[in-house]
Amino acid sequence: MAVTDITSANATVLIQVEGVIPVPTQLNHFSTDGIAQAGAFTVAEARMGVDGYLAAGQTPKPVELTITLEANTPSERLLDSVSKAMSREQTIFNVTITIRVPALKSTFVFTDGVLIDGVAMNNLGATIDKSAWKFMFAKLERQNY
Repeated sequence: MAVTDITSANATVLIQVEGVIPVPTQLNHFSTDGIAQAGAFTVAEARMGVDGYLAAGQTPKPVELTITLEANTPSERLLDSVSKAMSREQTIFNVTITIRVPALKSTFVFTDGVLIDGVAMNNLGATIDKSAWKFMFAKLERQNY
């Protein structure tokens, strides 16, 4: 039986933010505990009528994505610049994140998104804690190769 590769150490994450990071830029120095975590997504809503008939409908819902970085990464400053630009301009900036995962032979493309949560300051302890950056996207497309 062949060994199946499940490493994520060679995954790459590119971010592009309209008006702030105009060309796709690679993020690096990911947390050991997690590079990226995507929330579950809802495709449809369903309910059962009192007479036992199911009613269902397709309902668009946003897709959540959290990127987790180590404290020593220059990528944290990049994401912080997006947060600062949003505050300064009092507007949102369209975000695209592309995650390539060779072990899955897949690329995940998150589009029409926005930065939702960032980190004001990393927690300080015996070591400086990682930071998590949360985004919401209108679309997620998985491309297999």
